[in-house]
Amino acid sequence: IAPDLRDKAESMGYTVVDAPSVLATHLSEVIKKNGAELLTRQETGGVLPEGELDNLESEITARNAAIDRNHREKENLYAKYERDKQRWRELKAAEREAERARAEAEKMAGKK
Repeated sequence: IAPDLRDKAESMGYTVVDAPSVLATHLSEVIKKNGAELLTRQETGGVLPEGELDNLESEITARNAAIDRNHREKENLYAKYERDKQRWRELKAAEREAERARAEAEKMAGKK
């Protein structure tokens, strides 16, 4: 957009961004999306200090294991919640049935 039209465009609600910012944002997104293809393990090893890549891999593996454990715990808790919810429904149904039977027994006793 021409510099003399910037104020008018902004007053109309448009966001005006300079070309270098657009280019930098686009390149950043391309790098994020394709980073694994752009930087291989060997290239990373050349950038990091000696042994640091192995340390980094160990740390990532440990974090992934912790995430997996956490996920399994959540799954187990959810399964327990579902079982408890079903037991609660069964208990409530049994209470309703007992109440119905009690009311029926009282009704029958009153007829005698």
